[in-house]
Amino acid sequence: MVECKAPLEPHQPVWPLIAEFCNAYYGDAGPDIVAYLHAFSAPLSQPGVEARINDTCFVKTAGYLSDDAVHAADAALTKAEARPLDDIKRRRIRTVRLTLQEIDIEKSLPRQGASDAERTAYSAKLAAYIADAKTAGITYLNKTRTLDEYQKRFELLASTGQEP
Repeated sequence: MVECKAPLEPHQPVWPLIAEFCNAYYGDAGPDIVAYLHAFSAPLSQPGVEARINDTCFVKTAGYLSDDAVHAADAALTKAEARPLDDIKRRRIRTVRLTLQEIDIEKSLPRQGASDAERTAYSAKLAAYIADAKTAGITYLNKTRTLDEYQKRFELLASTGQEP
């Protein structure tokens, strides 16, 4: 909807279009999803903060993935999840939450010297994320990495602290 309307009036503000889409797609949770999107886009207006196509939490310059932005996004999704929604809209919101789970997976990766308990807790978190992603029907995280490859990479990182 946003991509269809924006070219017709290229100078119109994009956020009302995003809100219109979110309200239609997520129902009563639409405003919460807009708040979620704002949480990650607002930091991009700060000097020196920019998004890159392959950003992950490992990229220290990804300021839009700051703890404050993640907490604000989490609060917006928590509010959305608390609304009375039908199963389809609730499933859509759970799929959005996968982004926050992935950020947590990358930020909480055990470093060398981590205890066995930390590594076990991390493995459980990773397994929960993979299960949630599979439930959502996700098989690829990007064009080149399958969900299973992602899991193997992070299991190896968690156990050895080294990239495969």
